Amino acid sequence: MTERQKYVLHYYFEWTGGCLWSGCDASSRDFGVGPLDEADFQLPLSSEIRQRCQELGEWHDTALNWDYPPDPGPWRQPECDRFNSAARALLADLRQELGEQFEIIDKQDELVEDPNLDAFLKNPDWVRRLNGFALPKTLSFFPDMILSGYIGEGHCAFPASPLTKESSIDPR
Repeated sequence: MTERQKYVLHYYFEWTGGCLWSGCDASSRDFGVGPLDEADFQLPLSSEIRQRCQELGEWHDTALNWDYPPDPGPWRQPECDRFNSAARALLADLRQELGEQFEIIDKQDELVEDPNLDAFLKNPDWVRRLNGFALPKTLSFFPDMILSGYIGEGHCAFPASPLTKESSIDPR
């Protein structure tokens, strides 16, 4: 690597992952793919910055509805704003600490409150949305079927009848 070349890193939080990812061949070759902010990787980061990355990653993970990820997450807009501000501050500190040899591209989307959160909170137990179909919560324990497209394509492995936009499955 010549002095003028830079390592390129991508900055974004991934569920249960880190926030720094390789963005070019040189970064991948010298540091790995990522998450590069974790201790296993040799990115020249202080323990304080690594700790902040870990803490923000854990905080980010609380934005997801882990019971059923397609549903709205629990964060209100003030929580989103606090996280977004902390994420911007961490990015600035990462750029400062890593210096000019690293170009860090900000790929982190600003988090916002889900506009359907209030409606979801009024009735969280029955309606589950996927590709326009209404699914009861009791089907949410079949994530492999749902994610692999059995239900998303309008068909369900059990019971053996097609779903329509007007119907839903009653598991009783």
